[in-house]
Amino acid sequence: MPHPHTSDALANVLMDQCLFQFNLEDKISSIVVDNCTANDLMMNMLLGKFDSSSLILDGKFLHMRCSA
Repeated sequence: MPHPHTSDALANVLMDQCLFQFNLEDKISSIVVDNCTANDLMMNMLLGKFDSSSLILDGKFLHMRCSA
């Protein structure tokens, strides 16, 4: 992931270069990320990009925090 690691850049890379490229946008139930602020903002942005009917409980569990 090239700099800067802003929430916009992270969301675009995840959606365009990962999920859309491999047709996974309708197969996602949750995404696990660490607790940095940029990831929190990114997950809020991503929630609006997914079709809510393909998410569990309308995306309530889309953002799963890393517990490692």
